[in-house]
Amino acid sequence: MRHPSVPIRDASLSVRSPSQSGPRLTGSAASIQAVSRPLRIEFPGALYHITSRGNDRAAIFLVDTDRRQFLETLGEVVGRCGWRCHAYCLMTNHYHLVVETPRANLSAGMRHVNGLYTQRFNRRHERVGHVFQGRFHAMLVERETHLLELARYVVLNPVRAGIVRRAEDYRWSSLRANLGFEATPRWLTPDEIVAPFGSAARYLEFVREGIGRASPWESRRTAFWARRPSPAASVRTSKTGRPSAKSRGPNASSGARASTSSSRQE
Repeated sequence: MRHPSVPIRDASLSVRSPSQSGPRLTGSAASIQAVSRPLRIEFPGALYHITSRGNDRAAIFLVDTDRRQFLETLGEVVGRCGWRCHAYCLMTNHYHLVVETPRANLSAGMRHVNGLYTQRFNRRHERVGHVFQGRFHAMLVERETHLLELARYVVLNPVRAGIVRRAEDYRWSSLRANLGFEATPRWLTPDEIVAPFGSAARYLEFVREGIGRASPWESRRTAFWARRPSPAASVRTSKTGRPSAKSRGPNASSGARASTSSSRQE
């Protein structure tokens, strides 16, 4: 079943504090107000482009030990949640992942990724408080039309940022493992990315051809609010105790439409 590429965003609940004027809602009325929170779209086999940025855009990796610790944490969660990780790139103040969730457990897994890393980062650097700015952002991806383009976009981030001239020289992305330049982590799935090209050399040519090209999400840069993916897909919130909803299906030609703008995450 094909699912259109649609953007997803978490937003904080807008609830009335006791100090605000007007009646305070309780019981069922309060529950109705709470469901204004956008739903997280999750279903078995969903494929996502995930990004998470440092609090106040601060660095989330101070030394290489932090980067290694993050990848170890990611590997733990991929194994525990049964995910398939197709690509990743660790920048200075944010990271990118391309992840498939056979068990519709994106939110649960990401709580472990960011939560465990925050604990370990703060312990190592004797710090307290938030490491990440809010919750992660996720974009639902259509495998047939976007997976390879997206994986290329992710590993080219260090080139666009001017950190390296050649993407294959950057140590903290999945590209080197996908090309066979270094050992492949057991939780990474290079075959999904490289196999369609027949060889690592041809895949590298494909990656280099992407330098200077627009982001695959350029046309959706201002989109946040998601249309539901298909009549058969379950649309669920994370584990909040609120009821799930069933997708009613979007107009396939319309993709996703926006009601607010997003900040750019390269």
